[in-house]
Amino acid sequence: MNDKKKVLCAMSGGVDSSVCAYLLKEMGYEVIGVTMKTWARDTSKAERSCCGIDDIDDARRVAAQLDIPYIALDMEQVFKETIIEDFQSEYLKGRTPNPCIRCNYKLKFGYLMDKANELGAHYVATGHYARIVEVDGRKAIQMGDDKAKDQSYVLYNLTQEQLNRTLFPLADFEKDKIREIAMEQGFKRVANKPDSQEICFVPDDYRDYLKKSIGSDIKKGTFVDHNGKNLGEHEGVPFYTIGQRKGLGISFPEKTYVTSIDSETNEVRLGSRDQLACTAMKVNGFNWVAYAPRDSSFFAKVQIRYNQQPVDCTVFPSNQNELTIKFMEPQNAVAPGQSAVLFDNDLVIGGGLILERL
Repeated sequence: MNDKKKVLCAMSGGVDSSVCAYLLKEMGYEVIGVTMKTWARDTSKAERSCCGIDDIDDARRVAAQLDIPYIALDMEQVFKETIIEDFQSEYLKGRTPNPCIRCNYKLKFGYLMDKANELGAHYVATGHYARIVEVDGRKAIQMGDDKAKDQSYVLYNLTQEQLNRTLFPLADFEKDKIREIAMEQGFKRVANKPDSQEICFVPDDYRDYLKKSIGSDIKKGTFVDHNGKNLGEHEGVPFYTIGQRKGLGISFPEKTYVTSIDSETNEVRLGSRDQLACTAMKVNGFNWVAYAPRDSSFFAKVQIRYNQQPVDCTVFPSNQNELTIKFMEPQNAVAPGQSAVLFDNDLVIGGGLILERL
């Protein structure tokens, strides 16, 4: 049986996860620090990403200061098969993936939960800014106190079983306070580390990464307008995303945007801002969090990009896993492959992947 006082704490070598481990120990938990070594062998992006060799050293150093056991897991092959190959495949299909969200639920709350079982730990803890609450007998995700750092959007895939065994110790804190605690505890190397905001395995521009990694699979195609007229040649569908205006390689007298991508015909459709606007979308793979699955329509707010404000919508479930979302006002940033997360005030109703614009 898993020990309810034992917790596996994901440590990325950053300030949030370091303070997370400290707070757990202060709360009386038996803490085991763990870092997933994913891809990084060089340190060229150590200041901007996570899980590089320097980050592992920083995590190990903090664990030693806290006098807790520490493990570095070699996840390179699993990460490649689960995250990187999906990232490449999605772009080849003309979709816009979010590998960090996929990493969250496939590895941080999937693989690590299995590791916790192996080590006899009941809980997995991370430094996410979010809160777990109970609503009508179900576990739910609620926005954290620091709304500027809130990460509830990226956590919508957690199951009820995972939520029952997950701890988010940073929910009651703002980022400045976390840095202050890190300094007080002598975590000097991590206290002022900048937040990781990049895709960890992409050195700079994702287009350059795709050219180097799957360039032979990328074929040039045709730009077309909304009447099907040929507007010129494009470099390959993976290099474009819905709403893109710059970097098209051709110029127009008025502002022109990517409005749709068809990987089967290898066509990228361009249009005006009005033609970019979308009134509804289909979402699949939906995971219900705060509420049990519903079969009738309801009002909610939906967020379709990280750091974007949720907007009003009406939700029409087709079945437990698929639904149609109609916006109260047309939206421009609706990109298949991105996550759509529904909110009831500050509670995550659930979320899934955008399948298509309607």
